[in-house]
Amino acid sequence: MATEESLKRRKYGKGKEPIAATRAFVKELPHFKEKGIDGKAWLLVNDNDGTRVSVNTYNGEAGKNFIVQRYSLPEGKELRKLLKGYEEVDVTACPVAVEAGAGATANA
Repeated sequence: MATEESLKRRKYGKGKEPIAATRAFVKELPHFKEKGIDGKAWLLVNDNDGTRVSVNTYNGEAGKNFIVQRYSLPEGKELRKLLKGYEEVDVTACPVAVEAGAGATANA
C-alpha cells in the first residue's frame, strides 16, 4: 500500500509539493491518447519572481522522478515563441500547481 509520501512524490515529483504559479498554459500531448494516457505539457509562470517551469503530466501526475527546474521568463518575441501552441488556462486547472499569492516566490 502506498504511503502519503510516495503518493505526493508520484503526483508532484521529488519536491513533493505543488508548483507556485500565477499563470498556467497547457498543450495536449495527443500521442499518449492512443495509449489511454491523458498527457499534457504545462508551462507554469510565476510573475512574482519572473520564472517559468515546464512540466508534463500523465493522468494528472508529474511522476516520481520529476525535478522542478525554474528558468527566467523571456519577454516579447521570445515569450510568444515559447507559448506557441499553448492555451492559457486557470492555474487551478493544472493538477501539480497552486496559485502563487501576491509577492509569493518559488516554492521549489
